[in-house]
Amino acid sequence: MTYIVNAWLEREKPQLQVTDRRSGKVVMEWGAERLRSMFATGELCLADLQASDAQLQETIKELFLLSYRPS
Repeated sequence: MTYIVNAWLEREKPQLQVTDRRSGKVVMEWGAERLRSMFATGELCLADLQASDAQLQETIKELFLLSYRPS
């Protein structure tokens, strides 16, 4: 499976979605509070979202793991 990351980080309330490339289904979605926390703690950085496709897929795997961690 491959995924697409849609990130609206410049908004007042940033948002990040991970979508299944084949089905178009949103499989993960985070809002402003969670994203700000992740950027503040270093769990996620802008460079992670600007990486090559293979590196981005690894970042997505990490995001899936983080999604199971309590916020």
